[in-house]
Amino acid sequence: MCQKTHLDHGAGDTGQQNFQLNSSSPIESLLPVQYRDGRVVSAFYLIKSSNARRAITCSKLHPVILPGKRSISVITLFEYLDTTIGPYREFSMGILAAPTPRLATNIINAVIGESPLAAWILALPVTSQLACQGGIELFGYPKSVKCIDVQFMNDYCSYSVSDDNGELVAFSCALRRGPKIKVKRLHTYSELNGRLIRTDIETCWQPAMTGGKGARLRIGSTEQPIAAIASALELPLEPIFLLHGSRFSAILPKHHLQAAPP
Repeated sequence: MCQKTHLDHGAGDTGQQNFQLNSSSPIESLLPVQYRDGRVVSAFYLIKSSNARRAITCSKLHPVILPGKRSISVITLFEYLDTTIGPYREFSMGILAAPTPRLATNIINAVIGESPLAAWILALPVTSQLACQGGIELFGYPKSVKCIDVQFMNDYCSYSVSDDNGELVAFSCALRRGPKIKVKRLHTYSELNGRLIRTDIETCWQPAMTGGKGARLRIGSTEQPIAAIASALELPLEPIFLLHGSRFSAILPKHHLQAAPP
Protein backbone atom coordinates (compact mmCIF):
# COMPACT_ATOMS: atom_id res chain seq x y z
CA MET A 1 0.00 0.00 0.00
CA CYS A 2 1.29 3.45 -0.87
CA GLN A 3 2.03 6.04 1.77
CA LYS A 4 0.00 9.13 0.92
CA THR A 5 1.96 11.50 3.14
CA HIS A 6 5.44 10.54 1.95
CA LEU A 7 7.52 13.31 0.38
CA ASP A 8 10.30 12.20 -1.95
CA HIS A 9 12.20 15.30 -3.06
CA GLY A 10 14.52 13.58 -5.46
CA ALA A 11 17.69 14.73 -3.72
CA GLY A 12 16.59 13.32 -0.39
CA ASP A 13 13.66 13.18 1.98
CA THR A 14 13.01 16.19 4.19
CA GLY A 15 11.21 13.99 6.70
CA GLN A 16 7.56 13.63 7.57
CA GLN A 17 5.67 15.95 9.84
CA ASN A 18 2.33 15.04 11.38
CA PHE A 19 -0.09 17.95 11.55
CA GLN A 20 -3.38 17.21 13.24
CA LEU A 21 -6.37 19.36 14.04
CA ASN A 22 -7.38 19.51 17.69
CA SER A 23 -10.71 17.72 18.05
CA SER A 24 -12.18 20.78 19.78
CA SER A 25 -11.08 23.17 17.01
CA PRO A 26 -13.26 23.84 13.95
CA ILE A 27 -11.75 23.11 10.55
CA GLU A 28 -12.00 26.86 9.86
CA SER A 29 -9.18 27.42 12.34
CA LEU A 30 -6.75 26.16 9.68
CA LEU A 31 -7.31 29.35 7.66
CA PRO A 32 -5.58 31.27 6.35
CA VAL A 33 -3.12 28.65 5.14
CA GLN A 34 0.31 30.06 4.37
CA TYR A 35 2.39 28.38 1.67
CA ARG A 36 5.94 29.57 2.31
CA ASP A 37 7.90 27.53 -0.21
CA GLY A 38 7.14 25.13 -3.00
CA ARG A 39 7.71 23.96 -6.55
CA VAL A 40 5.03 24.10 -9.24
CA VAL A 41 4.67 22.81 -12.80
CA SER A 42 1.60 23.81 -14.85
CA ALA A 43 0.69 22.61 -18.34
CA PHE A 44 -1.88 24.48 -20.47
CA TYR A 45 -3.77 22.56 -23.15
CA LEU A 46 -6.09 23.65 -25.96
CA ILE A 47 -9.18 21.43 -25.97
CA LYS A 48 -12.50 21.36 -27.80
CA SER A 49 -14.95 23.80 -26.23
CA SER A 50 -17.65 21.14 -26.41
CA ASN A 51 -15.55 18.88 -24.17
CA ALA A 52 -14.94 21.75 -21.77
CA ARG A 53 -18.66 22.49 -21.60
CA ARG A 54 -19.49 18.89 -20.74
CA ALA A 55 -16.78 18.79 -18.06
CA ILE A 56 -18.10 21.88 -16.23
CA THR A 57 -20.92 20.45 -14.14
CA CYS A 58 -21.92 23.82 -12.67
CA SER A 59 -24.73 25.42 -14.72
CA LYS A 60 -23.62 28.89 -13.54
CA LEU A 61 -20.30 28.71 -15.40
CA HIS A 62 -19.21 28.65 -19.01
CA PRO A 63 -15.87 27.68 -20.53
CA VAL A 64 -13.87 30.56 -21.97
CA ILE A 65 -13.88 30.30 -25.76
CA LEU A 66 -10.78 30.98 -27.85
CA PRO A 67 -10.62 31.30 -31.65
CA GLY A 68 -11.29 28.00 -33.36
CA LYS A 69 -13.87 26.99 -30.73
CA ARG A 70 -11.16 25.96 -28.30
CA SER A 71 -10.95 26.23 -24.54
CA ILE A 72 -8.12 25.95 -22.02
CA SER A 73 -7.52 23.05 -19.64
CA VAL A 74 -4.78 23.31 -17.04
CA ILE A 75 -3.07 20.52 -15.10
CA THR A 76 -0.73 21.46 -12.28
CA LEU A 77 1.56 19.78 -9.79
CA PHE A 78 2.08 21.63 -6.52
CA GLU A 79 4.84 20.40 -4.24
CA TYR A 80 4.39 22.35 -1.02
CA LEU A 81 7.63 22.12 0.93
CA ASP A 82 6.69 24.44 3.81
CA THR A 83 3.14 25.36 4.88
CA THR A 84 1.25 26.07 8.08
CA ILE A 85 -0.43 22.66 7.79
CA GLY A 86 2.72 20.74 6.94
CA PRO A 87 4.39 19.71 3.66
CA TYR A 88 2.25 17.93 1.08
CA ARG A 89 1.60 17.53 -2.63
CA GLU A 90 -1.37 18.38 -4.79
CA PHE A 91 -2.44 17.73 -8.38
CA SER A 92 -4.98 20.07 -9.97
CA MET A 93 -7.01 19.63 -13.13
CA GLY A 94 -9.25 22.47 -14.27
CA ILE A 95 -10.82 24.47 -17.09
CA LEU A 96 -10.67 28.23 -17.56
CA ALA A 97 -14.20 29.52 -17.02
CA ALA A 98 -16.39 32.56 -16.35
CA PRO A 99 -19.93 33.13 -15.02
CA THR A 100 -21.02 34.57 -18.40
CA PRO A 101 -20.19 33.35 -21.92
CA ARG A 102 -16.92 34.99 -22.86
CA LEU A 103 -14.64 35.10 -25.86
CA ALA A 104 -10.93 35.57 -25.23
CA THR A 105 -8.01 36.21 -27.53
CA ASN A 106 -5.28 36.49 -24.89
CA ILE A 107 -5.08 34.29 -21.80
CA ILE A 108 -1.86 35.70 -20.36
CA ASN A 109 -3.75 38.07 -18.04
CA ALA A 110 -5.68 35.09 -16.70
CA VAL A 111 -2.44 33.18 -16.18
CA ILE A 112 -0.85 35.95 -14.11
CA GLY A 113 -4.02 36.62 -12.13
CA GLU A 114 -5.06 39.95 -13.65
CA SER A 115 -8.37 38.78 -15.08
CA PRO A 116 -11.90 37.96 -13.89
CA LEU A 117 -11.42 34.46 -15.34
CA ALA A 118 -10.75 31.49 -13.05
CA ALA A 119 -10.26 27.73 -13.21
CA TRP A 120 -13.21 25.48 -12.54
CA ILE A 121 -11.60 22.63 -10.61
CA LEU A 122 -12.36 19.16 -11.96
CA ALA A 123 -10.14 17.11 -9.62
CA LEU A 124 -7.77 17.96 -6.77
CA PRO A 125 -6.06 14.93 -5.24
CA VAL A 126 -3.67 15.66 -2.36
CA THR A 127 -1.33 13.69 -0.10
CA SER A 128 -2.62 15.31 3.12
CA GLN A 129 -5.78 14.17 4.88
CA LEU A 130 -6.01 17.53 6.63
CA ALA A 131 -5.75 19.50 3.38
CA CYS A 132 -8.35 17.18 1.85
CA GLN A 133 -10.84 17.68 4.66
CA GLY A 134 -10.41 21.45 4.70
CA GLY A 135 -10.70 21.77 0.93
CA ILE A 136 -13.93 19.79 0.81
CA GLU A 137 -15.64 21.30 3.85
CA LEU A 138 -14.61 24.94 3.42
CA PHE A 139 -14.36 25.39 -0.35
CA GLY A 140 -16.25 22.51 -1.95
CA TYR A 141 -13.15 21.43 -3.85
CA PRO A 142 -13.27 17.91 -5.39
CA LYS A 143 -10.40 16.70 -3.22
CA SER A 144 -9.33 13.15 -2.46
CA VAL A 145 -6.29 11.60 -0.79
CA LYS A 146 -3.96 9.90 -3.26
CA CYS A 147 -0.29 9.03 -3.69
CA ILE A 148 1.70 11.60 -5.65
CA ASP A 149 5.25 10.59 -6.54
CA VAL A 150 7.52 13.32 -7.88
CA GLN A 151 11.01 13.48 -9.33
CA PHE A 152 12.69 16.84 -9.95
CA MET A 153 16.06 17.19 -11.62
CA ASN A 154 17.79 20.31 -12.90
CA ASP A 155 16.08 20.22 -16.27
CA TYR A 156 13.38 17.57 -15.91
CA CYS A 157 10.25 16.79 -13.90
CA SER A 158 8.07 13.71 -13.75
CA TYR A 159 5.22 12.83 -11.45
CA SER A 160 2.39 10.35 -11.09
CA VAL A 161 -0.89 10.24 -9.18
CA SER A 162 -2.03 6.82 -8.01
CA ASP A 163 -4.01 4.91 -5.44
CA ASP A 164 -4.30 1.27 -4.41
CA ASN A 165 -5.93 0.48 -7.77
CA GLY A 166 -2.94 1.73 -9.76
CA GLU A 167 -1.77 4.77 -11.67
CA LEU A 168 -4.37 7.45 -12.47
CA VAL A 169 -2.31 10.01 -14.38
CA ALA A 170 1.40 10.59 -14.99
CA PHE A 171 3.17 13.57 -16.51
CA SER A 172 6.72 14.37 -17.58
CA CYS A 173 8.36 17.41 -19.15
CA ALA A 174 11.66 19.18 -19.71
CA LEU A 175 12.23 22.24 -17.52
CA ARG A 176 13.71 24.56 -20.11
CA ARG A 177 14.81 28.13 -19.62
CA GLY A 178 12.31 30.79 -20.61
CA PRO A 179 11.13 34.30 -19.85
CA LYS A 180 10.03 34.83 -16.25
CA ILE A 181 6.53 36.13 -15.59
CA LYS A 182 5.09 37.38 -12.31
CA VAL A 183 2.01 35.45 -11.16
CA LYS A 184 0.18 37.68 -8.67
CA ARG A 185 -2.75 35.43 -7.77
CA LEU A 186 -4.55 32.20 -8.60
CA HIS A 187 -8.32 32.18 -9.10
CA THR A 188 -10.52 29.11 -8.73
CA TYR A 189 -14.21 28.25 -8.97
CA SER A 190 -15.86 25.54 -6.92
CA GLU A 191 -19.34 24.76 -5.65
CA LEU A 192 -20.21 24.48 -1.96
CA ASN A 193 -23.72 23.45 -0.91
CA GLY A 194 -25.13 24.62 -4.23
CA ARG A 195 -23.34 27.99 -4.03
CA LEU A 196 -20.76 29.01 -6.61
CA ILE A 197 -17.54 29.99 -4.86
CA ARG A 198 -14.72 32.05 -6.32
CA THR A 199 -11.48 31.90 -4.35
CA ASP A 200 -8.69 34.41 -4.99
CA ILE A 201 -5.32 33.15 -3.75
CA GLU A 202 -2.59 35.77 -3.43
CA THR A 203 0.73 34.44 -4.69
CA CYS A 204 4.35 35.40 -5.00
CA TRP A 205 5.85 33.36 -7.82
CA GLN A 206 7.93 34.07 -10.90
CA PRO A 207 7.93 30.93 -13.05
CA ALA A 208 9.56 30.40 -16.40
CA MET A 209 7.17 30.26 -19.35
CA THR A 210 8.26 27.70 -21.92
CA GLY A 211 6.87 25.69 -24.81
CA GLY A 212 5.26 22.33 -24.21
CA LYS A 213 7.25 20.39 -26.82
CA GLY A 214 8.08 16.91 -25.57
CA ALA A 215 5.80 17.03 -22.52
CA ARG A 216 3.73 13.89 -22.11
CA LEU A 217 0.63 12.99 -20.11
CA ARG A 218 -0.29 9.35 -19.52
CA ILE A 219 -3.81 8.46 -18.38
CA GLY A 220 -4.64 5.30 -16.47
CA SER A 221 -7.74 3.14 -16.44
CA THR A 222 -10.90 5.16 -17.07
CA GLU A 223 -12.66 3.00 -14.50
CA GLN A 224 -11.10 5.41 -11.98
CA PRO A 225 -12.82 8.85 -11.75
CA ILE A 226 -9.74 11.07 -12.06
CA ALA A 227 -8.48 9.15 -15.10
CA ALA A 228 -11.97 9.22 -16.62
CA ILE A 229 -12.18 13.02 -16.24
CA ALA A 230 -8.79 13.48 -17.89
CA SER A 231 -9.66 11.10 -20.72
CA ALA A 232 -12.97 12.85 -21.47
CA LEU A 233 -11.16 16.15 -22.07
CA GLU A 234 -9.35 14.60 -25.08
CA LEU A 235 -6.17 16.49 -24.31
CA PRO A 236 -3.80 16.82 -27.27
CA LEU A 237 -0.40 15.16 -27.32
CA GLU A 238 1.43 18.26 -26.05
CA PRO A 239 0.44 21.37 -24.07
CA ILE A 240 0.71 24.77 -25.74
CA PHE A 241 2.97 26.04 -22.95
CA LEU A 242 4.28 25.34 -19.46
CA LEU A 243 4.84 27.41 -16.34
CA HIS A 244 7.41 26.01 -13.93
CA GLY A 245 9.50 27.23 -11.07
CA SER A 246 10.45 27.03 -7.41
CA ARG A 247 10.06 29.48 -4.51
CA PHE A 248 6.28 29.40 -4.79
CA SER A 249 4.46 31.14 -1.94
CA ALA A 250 0.78 31.91 -1.44
CA ILE A 251 -1.98 32.51 1.08
CA LEU A 252 -5.22 30.54 0.98
CA PRO A 253 -7.67 33.12 2.38
CA LYS A 254 -10.00 32.87 5.31
CA HIS A 255 -12.84 34.42 3.37
CA HIS A 256 -14.13 33.72 -0.09
CA LEU A 257 -16.91 35.40 -2.04
CA GLN A 258 -19.88 34.02 -3.90
CA ALA A 259 -19.19 34.44 -7.59
CA ALA A 260 -21.02 37.07 -9.56
CA PRO A 261 -20.76 37.99 -13.24
CA PRO A 262 -17.91 40.49 -13.71
